[in-house]
Amino acid sequence: MNVLNMIFVSILSVSFTSTIIALIILLIRYLFKTKVSIKFNQILLSIILLRFCMLIVPESSISVLNLLPQNETENTMSESLSAIPANIEIRQTSSKHSMETIIQVNNTISTSEHINLPNNNTTHYKKKFIIINIISIIWITGLLIILIGTIILQIYFTHKLKLCKRIDDSDLLIIIDKCKRTLGIKRNINIYIGDSFKSPFIIGLLKPRIYISEQLINMDQAHFEHVILHELAHYKRKDILYNIFSILAISIHWFNPIIWKVTSIIKADIDLACDTYILNKLGEDKAKSYGNSILVVTRLFISQRNQIRLACYFSNKKQLERRIIMINKFKNNTYKFTAIYLVAALLIGCVALTNPINAKQKNKQLKTSLENIEIENNKDIIEKLFVDEPTSYNNLNSFIDAVQFNFMVPNYIPKNYKINSLSFTPQDNIATINFNNTEEFEDHSHFSIKITQKHPVEYINEKETTSKLSSHTIDDIKGEILITNNTRLIKYFIYKKDNVYYTISYYKENTSTIDSLRESEVAKIIKSLKNPELVNKSIYEINDGSSIFNMEDMKKAREIVGFDFKLPLDIKYTNISLVNKNIISFYFAETMLWQTNLPSCNYYGKALKNEKIEISDFHKKIYDKVEVKWENINNKRVFKETYTRKLIGNQTQPDKEVIYYWSENDLTYILPCYYYDSKIDYEDIIKSIMNAKSFDEIIK
Repeated sequence: MNVLNMIFVSILSVSFTSTIIALIILLIRYLFKTKVSIKFNQILLSIILLRFCMLIVPESSISVLNLLPQNETENTMSESLSAIPANIEIRQTSSKHSMETIIQVNNTISTSEHINLPNNNTTHYKKKFIIINIISIIWITGLLIILIGTIILQIYFTHKLKLCKRIDDSDLLIIIDKCKRTLGIKRNINIYIGDSFKSPFIIGLLKPRIYISEQLINMDQAHFEHVILHELAHYKRKDILYNIFSILAISIHWFNPIIWKVTSIIKADIDLACDTYILNKLGEDKAKSYGNSILVVTRLFISQRNQIRLACYFSNKKQLERRIIMINKFKNNTYKFTAIYLVAALLIGCVALTNPINAKQKNKQLKTSLENIEIENNKDIIEKLFVDEPTSYNNLNSFIDAVQFNFMVPNYIPKNYKINSLSFTPQDNIATINFNNTEEFEDHSHFSIKITQKHPVEYINEKETTSKLSSHTIDDIKGEILITNNTRLIKYFIYKKDNVYYTISYYKENTSTIDSLRESEVAKIIKSLKNPELVNKSIYEINDGSSIFNMEDMKKAREIVGFDFKLPLDIKYTNISLVNKNIISFYFAETMLWQTNLPSCNYYGKALKNEKIEISDFHKKIYDKVEVKWENINNKRVFKETYTRKLIGNQTQPDKEVIYYWSENDLTYILPCYYYDSKIDYEDIIKSIMNAKSFDEIIK
C-alpha cells in the first residue's frame, strides 16, 4: 500500500502545481484573447495539458513557482506520509503485556522480555495513514474506471466501424485527392461511409482513417470538399495526439475540475484552429462558403441527435457561434505564428513546465518506503531507529541513573543464570531486569524482576486469563502470588519493601514440567536484595549481549561480528544488541530478527541438507503439532516452522509459534514469532528485511 500512497501523493503534488500554472495561463489567455492568434492560444493550452501529464518535473531557477510563497506547499502531504512509520500497523497490534522471547541457534540461547509501549504519535500517524490509504484507493479506482471505460468504448466503436464501407466512387476520390494536395498530404488516407453516425471524424494515429455519413456524400461538392479538408487538417496538425494526452491527463487527475475545463477548451480550440488553418490555405474569399458548409453539417446533425456520435463537428451552440464569428472575421494572417509568438511560447514553456529550484524531487518519493526515511545530517541514524521507550542499558550504573526512584537489586543470582537485559520505562515507571539460563535451554529457564512503585496488577495485561491474587509465603517471606495464562503459564511472586514492589516472574512451558525457577531460589533472590551501590556489579555487566544505542556502538558491533548485516530502516526497534561475536539481534513489535554467520541451525539446517526432520520428545510435550515447509517469499526460499501449542486452561483456540529462516550471502536470517498474530503480515516484514540495505551500504 505504501507504493500506491507514494504515487498518489506525487500525483497530488503535480496536480497542485499544474493547477497554479493552468490558472496563470488561463488568465493570460483571457486578458490577451483579442490580441493573439488562435494558434498561440492553442499552444498555451498545450502547455497546461503537458504539465498535467508530466509525472517527473525538472527544476529551474526561472520557474514561475519560485515567485509563489506557497511553493513548499506541495511537499506537505508527502512529508506527512513519509513521517508515518512504515511498520505502524505492526506496532499497533502489539499488546502491553510482557513478552518472553526465546530462540535457539546452535545451542546458543538469548531471552528478552520487553514492554511494547504505544508511541505518543501512533494514533495520529495511524489516522493519517488510514485517510491516505482510503483516498489513494478511491483515486486508483477512478483512474481504472476511466481507462477501462475508454477501452470498452473503443472496442464497441471499432466493432461498429467494421460495418462501414470504403469510398470507391471515382468522382469522390478525385475531390479527396484535391483536398490532400491542398494541404500537402502525400500519405494514403482511406475514407469510409457509415450510417451509424452523423458527424465526420478521423481516427488512428498510425493508420489514419476518415469516417463520414452517407448523407454527407449527397451534399453539394463544395460542402463535401470542406468536410474532407477539415478532417484532413486534423491529421495534418496531429490533433489526435491532443485526444490521447487529454485522456491520459483526465485519467490521472480526474478529481481536479481544472483538467476537465482545460480539455474542454482544448477540444473547442482545435476545431477553431483547423478552420483557420484551412481558410489560410483556401483564402479569404472562401470563408463564407466554408461557413455555410459548417451550418449544413450542423443541420444534419441536429435532425438526428440520437445517432451514435464518435466525434463532434462542433461542441455546442456557443462553440458553433464562435466558429462562425471567427470565419466571418477571418484575415489571412490569423493563423500565422510570428517570431514574437515563438519566443513568448518558449519562455512560457520554460517557466511553466518546471518546478522551483528548491523543490524536493518528487520522483524520489516513488521509491520503496525503505528509502523514504527522512535522515538529517546532524542526527544519528541509529538513534532514530528506536521507539521512544523502553530504554536498555549495558551496566548497572547507567541503569541506576535512569530509574527515577530508590530501589534495590539482588546480590544473588542462581547458578548458570546470566543477566540478559536492563531496561527502564519512564512512561510507566517500570524497571526490568531479565535473566536467562544459558545451559538448560531445553527447559527454557528464564526469570525477570520488575521493580515498580505501583502494584503489578495495574500493568499486567487485562486480556490475560488471570488467577485470583492470593497471599503466599516462601521461606518465611510474605508476599503474593499471581498466575497468568496467555501463551504459557506465568507465575508472579510479588514482594513489597519500603513502598517498592519487586515482582519475580517465571513460567512453565507446560503443566507437566517443573518451574523454570524453584521457590527456594526465589527466596534467596529476595533475601539478597541490597542497595545497588553495595552489590557485586559484575553480575550486571552485559558483555555478550551488548546493547547498541548509537552509530559508534553499531560500528563496534560490525567489527566484532565480522559480517555486513542488513539494517532495515523502516522498522522502529525496542532494542538492538550483539548476542555474541556471531549473532546480532533486532527486537521490534513482538518479534525479533537474528542475523548470524553460524552454520544453519535447527530443522532449517537439516532441511538444507535434505535430512529427515524429527521432532524432539521435549517438543511433543508442549505442542500438539509441529509443521515445517518451504515457502517462496520475495523470490527467495524461506523455511517456515509452525508450532501449535497444546490447549491450556479454558482455551478454545490453540496458540501458535512460527519461526522463519532464510539464507543470503552466507548469512542466516531468523525471524521468530512466538506470539504469532495472524493479523500481522509477517511476509511483508520479511520482504522489507530482504530489500533492506546493509550497514556498510548505509554508512557510505
